[in-house]
Amino acid sequence: MITLDNLNAKAMHELIYYYLRERESHNNIDIKYLVATNNYEWFVFDEKDFDKAFYRTKIKKDYETCIREGKDSEYFYSNIAKPFLAKEKPNFQFTHFDLREKKDRSKLRALYKFFSPEYLLKQPLANDSNSLNRSFTMNSYTL
Repeated sequence: MITLDNLNAKAMHELIYYYLRERESHNNIDIKYLVATNNYEWFVFDEKDFDKAFYRTKIKKDYETCIREGKDSEYFYSNIAKPFLAKEKPNFQFTHFDLREKKDRSKLRALYKFFSPEYLLKQPLANDSNSLNRSFTMNSYTL
């Protein structure tokens, strides 16, 4: 599992592999975040950082070669991703939290906001003063 001190772990190798597979093989450009978790510790990476660090670098070409030659994912993890992370040490931000440490209500409130569709799906907030209230219906008022 990834730790705060070491991102070069199998969970990160898997994230890179499946991210590249989604982008290359499935043409999925709707990825917002990538998550590695053991149910307690969560590491959340923005897709834009993965795009810069992995999709637009040499590792993408190595991934394509690996797939073309019929190599399996374990080969990618140990022979491509692990050496790449050891050498390049990509620098990007991520969100980390441990659910075992969340006992303060204000921290739980922050987690609730974090798991909201507005954040995780990068949807705009509906706090525009010019927008109509969605719960408003003409049937609820009588003249």
